[in-house]
Amino acid sequence: MENDTYVQKAVKWAERKGFTKIKALLEDYESPKSFTRSGDDEVIQPIVTGVQMGTKHYIELGIKTDKPNRLISKWKLIEMLSQRGEGKFYVLVPYGHKAFVDRILKDHNIHAVTVSI
Repeated sequence: MENDTYVQKAVKWAERKGFTKIKALLEDYESPKSFTRSGDDEVIQPIVTGVQMGTKHYIELGIKTDKPNRLISKWKLIEMLSQRGEGKFYVLVPYGHKAFVDRILKDHNIHAVTVSI
C-alpha cells in the first residue's frame, strides 16, 4: 500500500488505545475482512480493524484523493458495519487533510470519530 507509514501510525494508535486482535493492511498483520459490493464487484477492505471491550471497531485513514466517490462509498459501508456491530468508526487524519475529511463526513452524513495523527 502506498501509505504504509500512515497505516503503521494507525496501528500504533490502535495499540496505544488498547485495541486487541488488530488486523491491518500491513505485511506483518492479518488482513481485515474484505467485502464485495454486489452489482459492481468492487472490493472494499478496511485499513485497520481492532477489538476493544469485545466490540469490533474500524479505523480508516483520511487522506485527500482525486476520486472522493470511492472513498465516500467505502466509508458509508464501513460506517454501516461499525454501527451494526455497535462499534465505532475512526478516521485518522494526517496533518493537512482535516478540511477535506471534515467536508466529506459532513456533506455525506457519515458518522465517524476523527483523530489527528
